[in-house]
Amino acid sequence: DGVAQAKDGVSLDQLGPILEQSLKAYGVNDFKVEVIHTENASAETKKKIHDLLVKNEKNSNDFIIAYFLQSEFTGDPEGAIGHLAPVGAYDAQSKKVLILDVDRQYYEPYWVSEEVFLKGMVTKDSGGKAFRGLVYVSVKK
Repeated sequence: DGVAQAKDGVSLDQLGPILEQSLKAYGVNDFKVEVIHTENASAETKKKIHDLLVKNEKNSNDFIIAYFLQSEFTGDPEGAIGHLAPVGAYDAQSKKVLILDVDRQYYEPYWVSEEVFLKGMVTKDSGGKAFRGLVYVSVKK
């Protein structure tokens, strides 16, 4: 099949190339994959994430996959691990992000504030090597 697979999850840096391989495997060739590590909650980082959320909400040719510490989003102490989930929507008026959690055994889709969204990503992965963040994918039509 030509698409890389992981047994124990993937890092944010591994996810970018996996998405690229997957898009190519489905015949999508004109796209951009941007891996963004959120190393801090500075005003610059907040603006960048906010701008991506707004851009994503206005565009049907892109998507965001967040990589975050699940306990920050859900309050579940057993969720103290890295977690990947697509962003389903952004409500600019309330500044909330809809997380389409893939762990449907325990979670339905849920909203988190933009502040919590960033807080969950300004954490290091389980190896303590890299900050979490998101992958922004835009596809040309």
